Amino acid sequence: MDVKAPLEPERYHRASGSDIDLSLIKESIDIIMNSGIEYEFRTTVVPNLLNTADIIKIARLLRGAKKYVLQQFSPNDTLDISFMHLKPYTADELKKMGSLVKEFVKDCFVRGI
Repeated sequence: MDVKAPLEPERYHRASGSDIDLSLIKESIDIIMNSGIEYEFRTTVVPNLLNTADIIKIARLLRGAKKYVLQQFSPNDTLDISFMHLKPYTADELKKMGSLVKEFVKDCFVRGI
């Protein structure tokens, strides 16, 4: 399941591009975590949308999750052309974010670096 931003209305709207009932996101997270099936939560870490504090907020929301993946943002694969000139976080920055969330989730991986 993709978790685009902390569950704050304006932030999630900006990251997703639409108005979303955040209670449904939380409900989906709970259903998935209690389903007994394999799952992963993931966040694409877009520099102008998310910072380290945001990733920690998301990890707190996912407290107890088995797997959380931080995905490297790629300006080549964006639907919003204004993001084409964004510089992605470095591999070291993403790895540091991943190390900071391990107190909340069992395993955190960085993908795309």
